[in-house]
Amino acid sequence: MWQDTIFTIGNVVFAITLLPMVWKNQELKRCDTPYTTSIPTSIVLYFYSVAFYTLGMWSSSVSAWIVALTWTFIAMQKFYFERKEATER
Repeated sequence: MWQDTIFTIGNVVFAITLLPMVWKNQELKRCDTPYTTSIPTSIVLYFYSVAFYTLGMWSSSVSAWIVALTWTFIAMQKFYFERKEATER
């Protein structure tokens, strides 16, 4: 299915473009991405992943799940760095 290929390529590009943000957050020990961006994005992408799975678009499903997981990790970074900063005060 050609649509599976297109969605997979798009998701791989999204995942790659998120990596510098993840690395920069780790380097600076802070995350400026708001929860109102990371959490809804990850939730929607998890739903997309399930939808792709039910349509038999396996690679789109896996790649959407990876991007959702990356957004979840970004939200977790923010939570971790905020808690760490609060306990250091």
